[in-house]
Amino acid sequence: MRTLFKTLFGLIATLLTIILIALLTLSWWFDPNDYKQDLINQVKQHTGRDLVIEQPIEFTLYPWLGAQISGVRLSNAPGFANEPFAEIQQLGIQLKLLPLLSRQIEIDTLRLHGLQLHLARNAQGNTNWEDLTQNMATEPEVTPPDTAQTPSRLNLSIQRIDVQGARVDWQDQLQGQTFQLNPFNLNIEDFNPGTPTPVQMNLQLRGTQPDITLQLQLDTQLTLSDTLQHITLSNLLANITAQGAALPADGISLTLSSSLALDLPQQHLDLTNLTLSGPQLNGHGSLTLQNWATHPQLDAKLSLKQLNLDDYLPAATTEAEPEPTNTKPGNPLQILNNIDLQAELQIGQFQASQIKLSDIQLTLHNQQGQLTLQPLQASLYQGKLTGSVQVDARRHPVSIQVQNTLRGIQVGPLLRDLAEQERILGQGDLTLDLKFTGLSADTIRRSLSGQADFHLTDGAYQGINLTDIVRQASELFNLNTGDTASASSNGRTDFAMLKGSATIQQGQVQNRDLQVQSPLLRISGSGSIDLVQDQVDYVVTTKLVGSLTGQGGKTANQLRGIPIPVRITGPLNGLSYRPDFSGILKPKIQEQKQKILQQVEDKVKQKATELLGSPKDIGNALKGLLGR
Repeated sequence: MRTLFKTLFGLIATLLTIILIALLTLSWWFDPNDYKQDLINQVKQHTGRDLVIEQPIEFTLYPWLGAQISGVRLSNAPGFANEPFAEIQQLGIQLKLLPLLSRQIEIDTLRLHGLQLHLARNAQGNTNWEDLTQNMATEPEVTPPDTAQTPSRLNLSIQRIDVQGARVDWQDQLQGQTFQLNPFNLNIEDFNPGTPTPVQMNLQLRGTQPDITLQLQLDTQLTLSDTLQHITLSNLLANITAQGAALPADGISLTLSSSLALDLPQQHLDLTNLTLSGPQLNGHGSLTLQNWATHPQLDAKLSLKQLNLDDYLPAATTEAEPEPTNTKPGNPLQILNNIDLQAELQIGQFQASQIKLSDIQLTLHNQQGQLTLQPLQASLYQGKLTGSVQVDARRHPVSIQVQNTLRGIQVGPLLRDLAEQERILGQGDLTLDLKFTGLSADTIRRSLSGQADFHLTDGAYQGINLTDIVRQASELFNLNTGDTASASSNGRTDFAMLKGSATIQQGQVQNRDLQVQSPLLRISGSGSIDLVQDQVDYVVTTKLVGSLTGQGGKTANQLRGIPIPVRITGPLNGLSYRPDFSGILKPKIQEQKQKILQQVEDKVKQKATELLGSPKDIGNALKGLLGR
């Protein structure tokens, strides 16, 4: 784009130069229109483009030396649309005649009305201005000036610069994007080098992919050095409004104020006294940019009192997501490959996707596409977050590693804001070491790998009451029923401690060491969660260590130490719970069998005694019979 703007300004400067040459070389006896065809031929020779000047060139000598050209068109590049590459409704200049005798330029008005510039890139990646830059590159090189010499001062003053109704279109067939800058208006009054000059500018930008409409109004005081090499914008005030599919329905409105200093030879820009304000946004900071033409280096410091990103995102909809296409997604972080970044950020209150943080402090460092956020510190949900984030933007899709430790957080409110559910309550610690690629939710789920460790105290699991499971087991123990229907998903299981770890590989979460302790129960767990298919297959095993007396149930001391498994299956937002009492019933049935066999044996002994006497009498009779 730098080459594009250089070409654009070069075209405008060429037209202005042509006007000045005509004004300074022609006399009363020459009509500038006699040279229109020569000008058209020169443009054709050097660019291969057709130049059209519909209206006669208007020329005045006194009291103002000036000229005006209307109806100018420059044809498009071969292979692109038939519309002109550039159009100018009116280009005019008026300057005082007498100051020219003393080598001073005093311009009354520099007018550019109705500029239309149609920029395009075809499906092969070629632009409709490449031929212009190539033709410029083949021009004979001009010997550069001696850079050791001090640039000459310019005795220039302009009463008014008036740019009205400028329009720039951009159509990109390669990316399927279109942008339109319309209108662009610029007004500068009483311009003199070295003196602050009021500047007003407004523009409107519309685009697709992303779908956005942006309006900008800017007021500032412009100071331009005599050598035109140093630019200062003081008391800069910009009001920005934007609407689009990726923004809230009512759009957003931002206000920015700052002071800007630009040193062109050194490629150095300073943005100081920067303040930002908008919906749930209030902050200040500073910015320095260097070497923008070769390898940009950006240093920034920003302190925000508050920032709520949810106010800058569209409202959630229930519409089905569009089917994925075969188009390879772009890499929005690719810009990190071409810029070095060092930034310090502080945020008092922050919210994104309903997650709330405070007292955020982080340092960003990027070099050659490797971005590091470290150290990262924040307060959230009555706890503390410390850690780091590493982003490798050199790869596509991008690779991201997160290493965070959360201490003393309240898990329930965090899950409520994160996933709109409070299945687990409690306060505790969470350690994460995760890696994933891509930025979309589906890509992250499929690539997520790493390790997680958790330890919670004084909490509860909401969705099932394992004490009720034990009560059901107590009834089965008494053989009141053999039903093993699903347990109710209403209720909760309180615990004094819950801990465990998880290993994650390509979206498959494995846990083998869940431990839960409560005054009544000891619980262990093992199973898996498929994040890609959104399916859970998990078994928790409960053992009774106390008495159910006083807990709303019968005494069940017989169940102490007997494991009662409960299988948890289904999607994360629709889990089902099914207890398995077979481990209890089998021993009980075996015990009942033994009791029945004992009862039969006792009956046989009783009948034998009634018929033959007691075992002692039978023994004495046998002894007598044998002669003993």
